Amino acid sequence: MTNNKGKVSVENTKATSNNKSNGNFGKQGWIFIIYGMLTFFITTAVSDSINNLSLPAFCEKYGWNYANLLSLRSIYGWVTIILMVIFGHLLHRRSAKRGAMIIGVIYAICLFIYPHITTSTQFMVFFFFLAVIATVWPQQFNAIITSNWFPRKKGAVIGWTTIGLPIGSGFGIVIYSALSGNIGMVGTHYIYAAITLACVIICAFFVSDYPEQKGCYPDNDKTMTREEAEKDLKEGIELSKNSIWTNNRLLKTKEVWLVSISCGIMALFATGVMAQMMPRLLDLGYPQQMAIIMMTVAALLGGVGSVVVGIIDSHFGPKKTIIFCTCNRHCCMCTSGGAFSSFIDRK
Repeated sequence: MTNNKGKVSVENTKATSNNKSNGNFGKQGWIFIIYGMLTFFITTAVSDSINNLSLPAFCEKYGWNYANLLSLRSIYGWVTIILMVIFGHLLHRRSAKRGAMIIGVIYAICLFIYPHITTSTQFMVFFFFLAVIATVWPQQFNAIITSNWFPRKKGAVIGWTTIGLPIGSGFGIVIYSALSGNIGMVGTHYIYAAITLACVIICAFFVSDYPEQKGCYPDNDKTMTREEAEKDLKEGIELSKNSIWTNNRLLKTKEVWLVSISCGIMALFATGVMAQMMPRLLDLGYPQQMAIIMMTVAALLGGVGSVVVGIIDSHFGPKKTIIFCTCNRHCCMCTSGGAFSSFIDRK
């Protein structure tokens, strides 16, 4: 939050009684949450399937270099950072909903075409779109809509929508293996594309940039009148158009860098651990079936943890929640190595 002079101030994050009603999102709010879950699920499932299954299959079929092509993920990650800055500037004045629909359609088209590629150049092109959209769609475009709909409850809402992330990571490979074994790679990606289009349809008919556009209220707070809600919306849009927070001002603000670096490192750990968990378990000597079971259990616990952390955030604020999660993560990292070794020694 900022004051009239543009100086950074600390918002009181203690929630009101209405804010603590974490399930009180309203019908339209729950539809958006389901939509958010699906986008996290499909983008994560597709990314993990490409890295672990479809790309190795392409490399074996066409003689491509797996390591070189997989390294594109790191390059595209840096490109995504630049694009997110550009998108953030554009979405400052444009519709996040419309943008989400456009990139959702592009994602679906790429999924339809992807199983038919025959050259490494084609792979690089489609992998670029799939990798970039997998980040900007659920984590940027949808995040903007979340903030508009739930300015005080966004922690709890994000906790629900991000269930799709661990579930997609944990079950994505299992689902892909099961489907491709019966209907092949082409049919599997067609199903993924159909799920993506379903997300676009939900977004088109049931999601809006602001709750007032659907006859709802921010945070589903029905204590305000319709006139008050409309007035606040108009004032908010006008303030957004004339915001003092330009790119230069943001880059010169210490708090922006502190939040970006700390949250970025946490995201790096989370993404890296989930992406490397299956290969690491196999390297440690676990049978593939056991590794899949462990991934599945981790995904289920991650889904539950996502909701729990969202509730903690809504009660105690993001700062305390981040500290809590960081401490827990470090404890797990410090003990997991010994636990794995002990388990293998007993085998």
